[in-house]
Amino acid sequence: MEPWRILLKNKKLEFQIQEYNPEIICLKELNFKENYIAPFNNYNGYIKNRLVFDKASGGVATYLKSYIPNKIINIQSEIEVIAVQIKLKEKLTIYNIILPKQKKIDSTDI
Repeated sequence: MEPWRILLKNKKLEFQIQEYNPEIICLKELNFKENYIAPFNNYNGYIKNRLVFDKASGGVATYLKSYIPNKIINIQSEIEVIAVQIKLKEKLTIYNIILPKQKKIDSTDI
């Protein structure tokens, strides 16, 4: 079994990834512990996990096919956000954001 299947408890999502072989995958609500990155074969992954009272919750992950030139953009924020700049024909920045319900968010966070 491929290690990334542990990440996907949703069988429909697992099927879609195998069937469509996407170039970019953005996931939310991973519930991983801090610093854990689930490996996907042939993808580079970027993860921002959330720990609330020593309990894993929330979290975002962005996976890109390993051949796509990319650069992580460092964003200092209290919200869970990953920004990755990719270079295809043009530069494009992909933002993967989750706004937790239990935290008050204002426009400067976004």
